[in-house]
Amino acid sequence: MNEIDAVFENEFIRHVRFEKPLTIIIEGKSSRAVIYKEGYVLPNLEEITVDDSPLSGFE
Repeated sequence: MNEIDAVFENEFIRHVRFEKPLTIIIEGKSSRAVIYKEGYVLPNLEEITVDDSPLSGFE
């Protein structure tokens, strides 16, 4: 992400823009989230939870 030019950046926020949308699933009760790479398409997005996601190294 540091290689992408920032649309806005200050001491607390770095706003970057991608060409294609990202898919982000957030589970607020357990403070967990998954961010899928640009262009990655999930089937049945409404039915997927953080627990269903293939986490690799970050939990």
